[in-house]
Amino acid sequence: MNEVTMAVDDGIAQLTINRPRQRNALSQRSVAELREGIIGATSDRTVRAIVVTGAGDEFFCAGGDLSEVLESLDDPINGARERRARDRLVDDLRLCGKPTIARVTGPAIGAGFGLALACDFVVATPRARFQLPESLVGLWPYSITSLLIDAVGPRRALQLILTAESLDSVAARKLGIVYEVVTPDADIDDFIHQLVTTIGRGSPQAIAAGRTAFYRSTGVVGAAAEAILEHALDAALTLPDAIEGMTAFTEKRRPHWQ
Repeated sequence: MNEVTMAVDDGIAQLTINRPRQRNALSQRSVAELREGIIGATSDRTVRAIVVTGAGDEFFCAGGDLSEVLESLDDPINGARERRARDRLVDDLRLCGKPTIARVTGPAIGAGFGLALACDFVVATPRARFQLPESLVGLWPYSITSLLIDAVGPRRALQLILTAESLDSVAARKLGIVYEVVTPDADIDDFIHQLVTTIGRGSPQAIAAGRTAFYRSTGVVGAAAEAILEHALDAALTLPDAIEGMTAFTEKRRPHWQ
């Protein structure tokens, strides 16, 4: 049985971590299957957005599979390779060219919190909570630190890591981690569908190019960031959707995106 399932419906590709007995913890295999699913959804022209979630409502994702982490200590080269694969998963989500949404209906712990932060939107229910408890088991969330800093700033990020504070969905929304808390829980899929429809009013080409430039320039400062964005603008102005959008605006009609 696959550890990650993918279903495409009405332009939304939903990737589900299917390890409920392991609280949807990320194994080497599930990371590989998530990456395969993202690549597949990226190349599918009918897909407008990618949703990541966990099977059931008990856990979104309980973090990395610690049993595999312990085993990797006996094979440091392979262990480092697998850690890099998890880092590449973040890159896959950020550079896929399509909006990404974390559908969080239960706890997002450790690497699961990081997986949610790697998405453009986090849509949660009241059952969701967010925590980085690595220090309690002798570790530190190294691979998640930059994602958390991007979300809440360096000082608050460090406080969350040092205290291993557990945030409920409302508190996470106040910090900007969660985009929306949906009640009742059953309405979360309707909300996500509406969100994708709202995003879909924009040009897919503009969103793909602009989103990629956004993430490539994140963390880059000064002239280096300006160079990335200026190059992206030069390329974007040649896209068919850019020409169509500007022409439609001057002609006072709705654009027809490719």
